[in-house]
Amino acid sequence: MTVEFYKISDDPRTVEKTLGSKLYEVGVNLLGDCSVHNPSFVLQYSNNLIAANYFKVVEWNEYYFMGEPVLSPGGRCVVTGREDVLMTNKDKILALNAFCVRCESRFERYAVDSKVPSLVTSIVTNLQFSGHVFAANGSQRQYLLSVKGGSLS
Repeated sequence: MTVEFYKISDDPRTVEKTLGSKLYEVGVNLLGDCSVHNPSFVLQYSNNLIAANYFKVVEWNEYYFMGEPVLSPGGRCVVTGREDVLMTNKDKILALNAFCVRCESRFERYAVDSKVPSLVTSIVTNLQFSGHVFAANGSQRQYLLSVKGGSLS
């Protein structure tokens, strides 16, 4: 199985991370059990391996945040990873047809979301109607017209 190592600087919360050039690539043979979500490998020490903070297992098509490398006797290095579910599932996420309530650059004005501060502006307008617009058969009844919601733009 092939493992590619990278140095990334993107925010971990972004879906598409910029991988840049590969720092290191190594073939790995599993000798025992290995978690797909939190793998751990014993590799030969390399300066490029120590400089990396992200890796991809090519055969699994999975991406991982690399934990702190641990040096072992005999020039070995233990590398652990935590799955990056956003990058691993980026094609599925980007293909979604969904209503996003919260976003970095836009927001939905009419969605109820307690985590987004809202600005409430009250606009009161008095309109004078000529004649008795709402009067039935010439009576002098008075009506209150109240409108809520809408948009100013």
